[in-house]
Amino acid sequence: MPTLRQTIGSVRGRRLISGGLLALLSLGLVEMWLVQGLVIPCRVVGDSMAPTLRGVHRRVTCGDCGFSFSCDAEGAVRAVCPNCGAMDQRLAERPDLVGDRVLIDRTAFWRCPPERWQVVALRDPTQSDRLVVKRVVGLPGETIEIRCGDVYADGRIVRKNFAQQQAAALLVHDADFPSQRPAVSSRWRSERSDSRWQCDAGRFFFSGTLVHGSRETSLDWLNYHHERRTAEDAVRPSAVLDLSGYNPGRARREEDVRAVSDLMLSLRVGQMSGRGSLWIRATDGCDDFRVRLAFESDGWRRWQVFHGEGEGDAGSFGVRTGGSEAHRIDVSLIDRQFLLAVDGRTVAVRRDLGDRPPTRGTDRPFGVAAEGIDVTIRQVRVYRDIFYRSVAGMQKIRLPADHFYVLGDNSSESSDSRIWGEYAAVDAKFLLGNVLVAIPSVTFGPVFGRYFQVPNPLGIRYIQRQGDRD
Repeated sequence: MPTLRQTIGSVRGRRLISGGLLALLSLGLVEMWLVQGLVIPCRVVGDSMAPTLRGVHRRVTCGDCGFSFSCDAEGAVRAVCPNCGAMDQRLAERPDLVGDRVLIDRTAFWRCPPERWQVVALRDPTQSDRLVVKRVVGLPGETIEIRCGDVYADGRIVRKNFAQQQAAALLVHDADFPSQRPAVSSRWRSERSDSRWQCDAGRFFFSGTLVHGSRETSLDWLNYHHERRTAEDAVRPSAVLDLSGYNPGRARREEDVRAVSDLMLSLRVGQMSGRGSLWIRATDGCDDFRVRLAFESDGWRRWQVFHGEGEGDAGSFGVRTGGSEAHRIDVSLIDRQFLLAVDGRTVAVRRDLGDRPPTRGTDRPFGVAAEGIDVTIRQVRVYRDIFYRSVAGMQKIRLPADHFYVLGDNSSESSDSRIWGEYAAVDAKFLLGNVLVAIPSVTFGPVFGRYFQVPNPLGIRYIQRQGDRD
């Protein structure tokens, strides 16, 4: 019969053996996933997926509105602020930042094929020793074409759900960063001389208090005015255009610039009191929508969507809140569909607008009004969708089985299926994996005249896998 000391020694021996086996197994998994390449770390070099993924770039803070943005480091000495349009952003003294580091999951497509709008890594079909990153837009068996910036599959426009719209959204204007120059007006303004909207540092306040003993009956609209700005600070109304602040060194002829009608408005609503409604208006130059969000003392009660002069489609929120709690409201007209989301949840979609895109944009795509309530709105931002540009000689393409159509987010600069000729339909064997995360760099310095760059863990971005599901 073993003694107590022998028993304890036996238990310790088994624990040491188990611990050693576990350590060996862990090392094996690390080797399998990282060393042998099941998860591959790579660095982005080019700008075909900017601003989603950035190659070598420079970081600029606008000298007028204070907005911080990235731009390509090649071929330009000045940049244009994508937020306020100021043109005197000097680049010469800005250090070059290395491209984003990305992690690629090579096992992703072992489980299931790529989904539409997913960001993937693949071997360049025209140069197989080179890796590129693109977004999947066409699936096997489909006939793909590009019209007026949108993707069509089998003759029908391909529509994004709300999460997919967010993943592809490009900032047009952030009201938190208004121009500080007297000659440049706020882009959000009312046409009424007796407007009850007030603005302070990007926040907008509306008072629905009694006027001469009765409620104001006409809506006081606060409208977004999109404008183009010259070097002399002159401004003129303009539709949102497919210009990119990321590529200051790439001159575009005026006749080659396109109006973008696929836009999104995002705002936070808070500090509400009273009983009344918040209204949001959206137009793409072809269809007009108005949203009425009814509010009572215990929170949002219901919504109505009006299309043109038609009756409102009514629905319930089930959102209860105190007057100080903020809620995010998103309204978009993208891919010929109207979408309303509250706190990230889609509550209304209208997809009966047909497949023909608007032929022109508008300089006043959004408006906000209120009645019967005191309300504050903040974080008011306008976004646009990616405008996919056609190229000379481009035609419809029928994708064979196990073939995909891929495009870069920075459409005017991207080499992708549009120009790959016989390789436009990308064979699944070229697909390497799903892009998991992007890790930017942070710069320290100058120290003794030198800048130092290290990975910035606080800036890690998860590249979401956005499928076709709503």
